[in-house]
Amino acid sequence: MKDWAIKMASEIKKRDNKSVLGFIIGTVVSEKPLKISILNGQVIVDSGYKFQNATFEVGDSVVLIASGDNQSFFVAGKCENFCG
Repeated sequence: MKDWAIKMASEIKKRDNKSVLGFIIGTVVSEKPLKISILNGQVIVDSGYKFQNATFEVGDSVVLIASGDNQSFFVAGKCENFCG
């Protein structure tokens, strides 16, 4: 393969979009400090953003929104399963 083709393929590969978590359900595992388990316990979120007066208890299910780089999380609020 020619050098230009290798360089072009490399540049195209750099543009591949990374996966974004978007909306995700988590479980509160600690109230103070607030810690939320996501991805079946694989990740513990212990920093991020929440509404100022929001209170959570251990065991609460919460909706989180991940930033575009999956490095920051915003707690949107509590949720419950209505399907059973």
